[in-house]
Amino acid sequence: MEEFERLRLGSVVGLVLLGCLSAVAIGIKGEASDYSNLIILSSAILVTFISTVLCRVSVDWIRLESAKEAVEDWKKEMRKAQQRKSKKRRKLELQDEEARKEYEKTWLVTIKQSIFYLAPFFLFLAMWGYFYGGQTVVELPFGWFSSGALQWIGESLGFLGWFFLSYFGFAYVWRKLLLTDR
Repeated sequence: MEEFERLRLGSVVGLVLLGCLSAVAIGIKGEASDYSNLIILSSAILVTFISTVLCRVSVDWIRLESAKEAVEDWKKEMRKAQQRKSKKRRKLELQDEEARKEYEKTWLVTIKQSIFYLAPFFLFLAMWGYFYGGQTVVELPFGWFSSGALQWIGESLGFLGWFFLSYFGFAYVWRKLLLTDR
């Protein structure tokens, strides 16, 4: 699938989900509505799509890859020089500042991506906490085994568990669809 087709498909899905979200969002304060799980799921899908598109557009992926390669090459050369105790080690130590600058570029991109994903997550977390705090949003159609760590999960999810699963689950899906060739 070409890049443009992927983005177009994602845009259509996002618009449909936004329409669904706005159609059922009326009257969501109070008791958990029948559509609360769909509202939270739709918002998670839409927000993670927008965050992923922002990451795709705002990051210079070619420069990022070249910076990562430069840092990895420097690390490999330095390890070899340290093992052999060669004179090349001193030369590589002088290049340490350049390698640190390249590493800083990759670190800043990671921080930028984290901001694109975590800022909307906390914003929506607060919003859904206001609307659905303390209420069961999703009843699971099956019971977990009552032994081990699974007993702590339970048979239902509140807004926090459902939003967490939806948000980071679809963040992973959108990243695989839109950023795999990067």
